[in-house]
Formats: sequence, structure tokens, C-alpha cells
Amino acid sequence: MTRVLVLTPQLPYPPQQGTSLRNYHLLRALARHHSVTLLSFAEPDRPRELEPLQAIGRVLPPVDVPPRSGADRLAQLLTSGDPDLALRLRSDEYTAALTNALQADVYDAVQIEGIELAGKTGTSQVKRISKADRATGAHKRKDRPWKEREHALFVCFAPYAAPRYALSVIVEHGEGGGAVAGPIARDIMRRCLEIAPSTDELRASLPAASRG
Repeated sequence: MTRVLVLTPQLPYPPQQGTSLRNYHLLRALARHHSVTLLSFAEPDRPRELEPLQAIGRVLPPVDVPPRSGADRLAQLLTSGDPDLALRLRSDEYTAALTNALQADVYDAVQIEGIELAGKTGTSQVKRISKADRATGAHKRKDRPWKEREHALFVCFAPYAAPRYALSVIVEHGEGGGAVAGPIARDIMRRCLEIAPSTDELRASLPAASRG
């Protein structure tokens, strides 16, 4: 059985909003076919409900989210070449916990979660719906031919705090922007960020006169 170490920016339980909801169900899906271990950040002032996660797989002791004030954030942005997202959860304690986990066990894969992007869903109407259509119920999506259903739209940029990429996805007659176009945009953006050169590499590629 494949052994997977999953790293998350916050505890996936309770699954109450976007990040935790996605990561909780990702863990459940992985655990059906793989041996899963979780290493996560956690807010120090919030209860830690670990039992539901321990029912899915092995849970390493969560690491407190490092404190970072607005002044700290501004100072880091002015003095570091790294994007804000890379600095937000920089933690020696988490690095040590991850190092210990990798030294203590052998993993076949490490899954890193936590990409932040700004996005907007949308739909584009294809066919005008008349009052008669609404009166008879013919306006309902499930009752319309595929070619008359709305286009699915999703536009986004990432990373949220230091944008590098902008993306627009249109799925013809896809109906739901969030359900259909959104996941496609997420996967494309994730791959862009995985292969993206670092800030130092980008700076080195510029003519000397253009480097800040």
C-alpha cells in the first residue's frame, strides 16, 4: 500500500469552509487506497478535534500557526525576495516536525496543500428564457438540451498575496462555474505554481539594469 504524507495549512476538521472541507474529503479519498499520515498547522486558540481525523489515518501532533503581525508582514515583504504566501506560515517548528517525520518513516509521496488564489465564478446564458418558458417550467436546466445550457466561467489569479498568474476558464455548456470550470482552473494554477521559477531565478534572468 502506498504511504502518503499530507501537509495542510490548517486542521481539516471540522470541515466547515473551503480549505478544511477540501482537505478533509481529500484525506478520506486517499485513505480508501493508501496509508495516510497528516501533519498540519493548527490555530493555538482553537479546539483540536483529532479523533475524526485519526479514524482516517495517522495524525502527527499539530504545529501552532506562527504569530505574524501586520508590522512583521510588511517588514518581511520589504526585506525578502520571497512572495508573501511563502512567508505566511514559515515555521522552524513545522520544518523540524516535517524533518522528523521524513526521517522516522519512508513515504512514497508527499501531498502539499494550501495554494491561495482569488477567483470568481460565473455563468453565461446561451438562450433567452421567455415568460412562457418560466410559466411552463421549460426554463429548468435539466429539461433543456445540452446546447441551450449556460457556459461555465471561472477567472482567477494566484498566489493571492503576490500574484504571478491570471487565468480564465470557459467550459461551453458546462452549466456551473464553481462546479465545472473552478476545478479545472485550480488544477492548471497548481501546475503553474509547481513549475514556476523562484523570485531569485526570475530576477537573475532580467538584464542587469532591470534588476531591483
